[in-house]
Amino acid sequence: MVLMRKVMLDEMTWREVAERLKKCDAVFVPVGTIEGHGPIPLGCDSYIAAAVAKLMAEKIGGVALPPLMYSFTGATTSFPGTVIVTIESQVAILKDIVRSLWRQGFKRILIISVHGPNFIPIGEVVRSLFEWERIPVMFVNPWRVAEEVLREMMMEKDGAWLEATLAFGAMKILGKEHAIPDVKKLADRFADAERKDLPKDLKELQRYGMIGYH
Repeated sequence: MVLMRKVMLDEMTWREVAERLKKCDAVFVPVGTIEGHGPIPLGCDSYIAAAVAKLMAEKIGGVALPPLMYSFTGATTSFPGTVIVTIESQVAILKDIVRSLWRQGFKRILIISVHGPNFIPIGEVVRSLFEWERIPVMFVNPWRVAEEVLREMMMEKDGAWLEATLAFGAMKILGKEHAIPDVKKLADRFADAERKDLPKDLKELQRYGMIGYH
């Protein structure tokens, strides 16, 4: 029986973390959101970021944090279940997390996120921490690579199907198969893109395409 190496920070003891740091100083910080995603579970972006962080940590022997699931959501605020925090709050907590990891000895810090509006707060965190505190942080958006691969595999599908495919794969990696919807029942809903169910203010925002909204 082959034992899988622990990579999730919340599953490790402090002694295990100390030993891991002697071998690898890389840490992955997944940042997602809790927001309306049509027929996909609200944790979609968080699951994708967390799964990618876990796989990357396993690949190189690093550590992955549990996902930060609350962020600036953008245009999905009107959907029931969406939880929004201000950009200022998100920047502050991310900076504190990075500083804490840096002080402990993690010198390769990567923030992982596929949530569109997150480039605003994460970009500010990455820029200001390096400019004023000389703490280097990398921001990685796996969607940019995954989308190209998925489009080659599913050329006839639109973006909604691609995101659903990525989300459901991530949920399997994280052991959340029980929350994956019946894909066969999603076909009709995706075909209509649920535009008739959109809140009125979201429809208005879509007319303008403002930065930070999607």
